[in-house]
Amino acid sequence: MATDDLIDQMQSSLERYRNLRQHQADQQTFLTYLQQLQKWQLDRLLWSHRNLLAQPKYQSAAYFVLNDVYSGINLSELAHDMVRIVPKAGRVLPDRALNTAVHALELNTLTAELDGRLVEYLFYTLKVQHIDPKTYVKGLAVTASQTERQRQIELANLLGQGIDQYIASRMVYMAFKLAKKPIQSAGFGQIYEFIDKGFGVLKPLGSASNFLNKITQLETQIVTAIYNNQPDPYGIETHWQQFGQFPAR
Repeated sequence: MATDDLIDQMQSSLERYRNLRQHQADQQTFLTYLQQLQKWQLDRLLWSHRNLLAQPKYQSAAYFVLNDVYSGINLSELAHDMVRIVPKAGRVLPDRALNTAVHALELNTLTAELDGRLVEYLFYTLKVQHIDPKTYVKGLAVTASQTERQRQIELANLLGQGIDQYIASRMVYMAFKLAKKPIQSAGFGQIYEFIDKGFGVLKPLGSASNFLNKITQLETQIVTAIYNNQPDPYGIETHWQQFGQFPAR
């Protein structure tokens, strides 16, 4: 895809991100609810992928994917400075890094949008005090389409493919590392650190894509189960009835 098209996609994602409710004034209550939701979602991811996390060779990579990739990074500063920063992207980001950055921005923006809708539904429409699996699954089905949830998973896979390019090619990775200072100076430090961290934890596994497939295949199964109205898509109901929470980490 042409650089100009990638820049347009980047700008579109940041515009969407900047306009989210949690970035408007006087939203402290909303942000408190959002933090509660995000903690619950991370606990759910750690529960669903507990077998992967139990394997020492996968732990660092799994925590990166479940925490940084699926939970999202804060793009507020980048979105705020978008008019100044985005035009520089094509000059400071190597071509492959630019493509990976576009996927990272879209994933984080989509995740933030879907989380915002869930907060609205769970805490303002249903007025829940505490999130539980049944209410959460209902909220997912009401506030987002299956296509949107599958797009999240697809973007995670695309990120893996982008990071694989650095794993496979020393020249590509060196170009990325040499661009660190101009990338940070241009305002893309968060995106740079995100991609670089992913490289650092995924390189020892040999393939980011193969590892991410272990996570996204299960997430695809869960999404399919949710939108097919299958009971207990997370396999947590028995434990939840007994303890009312995810296991302590």
